[in-house]
Amino acid sequence: MTASRTADDPADLARRLAYLLDPKVGVIRAISEVPRSPGAPEFFQYSGRASDTAAFTGQRNFANTGGASTEPLRAAGKAMGEAVERYCAAIYDLDDFPVVARSAADFDCVPPADFALYTPAQYGEPGFQMVPFTDESPVRWTAAYNAVTRQTQHVPTASVYVPYYYAPGEAPVIEPISTGLSCGRSVLEASVSAVCEVVERDAFVLTWQAMMRPARIRPASLDPVSADLVDRFDRVGLEAIVFDVTTDLGIPTVMTVLRSSSPERPALAFAAATAMTAAEAVRKGLEELEHTRRYCQQIFDYAPRLEVVEGHENVVSQVEHLNFWCDHANAPLASFLFEDVREIDLDEISAPPPHDPADQLRWVVDRIADTGYHTLLVDLTTDDVAVAGLYVVRAVVPGLHPLCMGHRYRALGGTRLWTVPQKLGHRGITDHDNPSPHPFP
Repeated sequence: MTASRTADDPADLARRLAYLLDPKVGVIRAISEVPRSPGAPEFFQYSGRASDTAAFTGQRNFANTGGASTEPLRAAGKAMGEAVERYCAAIYDLDDFPVVARSAADFDCVPPADFALYTPAQYGEPGFQMVPFTDESPVRWTAAYNAVTRQTQHVPTASVYVPYYYAPGEAPVIEPISTGLSCGRSVLEASVSAVCEVVERDAFVLTWQAMMRPARIRPASLDPVSADLVDRFDRVGLEAIVFDVTTDLGIPTVMTVLRSSSPERPALAFAAATAMTAAEAVRKGLEELEHTRRYCQQIFDYAPRLEVVEGHENVVSQVEHLNFWCDHANAPLASFLFEDVREIDLDEISAPPPHDPADQLRWVVDRIADTGYHTLLVDLTTDDVAVAGLYVVRAVVPGLHPLCMGHRYRALGGTRLWTVPQKLGHRGITDHDNPSPHPFP
């Protein structure tokens, strides 16, 4: 799922697309509309396919992408933006990044203790593949821009590029994942979206792991665009629910959920979004929900349901995470979200922040810094993408709670999981988290 901003201006998108799209030599090999299935909500769905970076680098990018919207060019822009993100993030040479422990580095590195990762108990589990991240851990480092200090500071390369495979001699300390990767029409615009995605994942995972009961946004209070999106689900018998999961960071964030009792449909599908305004977050969250719904329907139709095993050790990838919640037998495990729900109006979430991308970036960086965390940015834009006037940025915010794939590898370290829920007025947790695997796509 993408944090791309390329979909915001359809006319501008069409112009930039001409530079990137070619079946043989383009950064993007194909963009095509996906036919709407019978009984599906009235959204446009587009799929994209990026060039294969394995032809000229040491790693193959995640080439298949997609996007959904009620506007066809906006949906195409989402698919295109995700293709560009994954393309740029896969172009690197391991030899460009030194393997060295922080204690021996002659450059400034983010302290390993700043990252929210795993607990000693997790590291001690038989077969656990990650190792403690310390000042003595040999890892590859990538230069990043610290948006708080405005200085260069290095972060683990595994937190920047995807796909990333640990080489011999490196300590596997962090799970490589796409969180904080975004494409935009300027470095500033891409940076804002990238940071928002880190905030979104932090909020979603905290809500899930701490079993918080977020407030539901009253459907009647939604703006006309978002209300129309909810209606499109409702017309085909699907219940779309929007929860406010804004955290102590104060940046508008929503979690969207789709429920169905039909034996021919997945039981539950989830998505989330963070944006500068609550209305924008809701719209993006509902569009992402439709994108997730289609993927979940494919899993529901063509993959067998997962056997429930102790510790959910068979939930190891995105597909298993979603498949688990396709199963109607597992739906009651998410009931904590829907019981005794408090409701709020959309306009209760926040006041609008600045509109200029530079001011927006400073606003989100300052909100995060106010809670004690630094935002680091890496420009991943390749020359062939820059020609089209598009830019790709990776945001890393050490200390915010990470999304991890594989239930066994969910992060239990750091402080936010154990303190933020209580700060927000929830009961919180003290010794263990939600025993069910998260449903994030």
